[in-house]
Amino acid sequence: MRSVTAVLDQYDAVLCSLEEMSKTASGETATKASGLLDRFSTGKTILGMKIAVKVFGPLEELNRALQTSSYTVSGMLQTVDVIKSQLLAQRTDDLFDELYTAVTAICEQHGLNPISLPRHRRPGPVLHQDTLAVQKHTRVSVHRHIIDLSSSQL
Repeated sequence: MRSVTAVLDQYDAVLCSLEEMSKTASGETATKASGLLDRFSTGKTILGMKIAVKVFGPLEELNRALQTSSYTVSGMLQTVDVIKSQLLAQRTDDLFDELYTAVTAICEQHGLNPISLPRHRRPGPVLHQDTLAVQKHTRVSVHRHIIDLSSSQL
């Protein structure tokens, strides 16, 4: 998770490097840099990385703790329960709203594409990119789903 945190902390430098590589490099390197720049220029990517840090950070700590030879089985089970409680505590609307607001601020700061609803492949009713609709969709289908999946596997 340190690598994801480092990318988030140095996001501007990452974007500048990718942009420079896509313009100055040639061949496959330029193509890959351009593709990464395209992906890194969206709010969805930042949101995904922030959720990954929130969810997989505690799971990584649990993994390290369970690999120590000094833990007893009862200690391991208690540690799993603590991590599971931490994950479920992140499932609140308030914590997601803070996360969403932080990602929106990063998008505005760096001039990135905001978080948007996924495209629908079948024709259907027109979905407007209303900020509240996007936030609600992301909260339910991404954030809560990842937390529920992670905590159910413990």
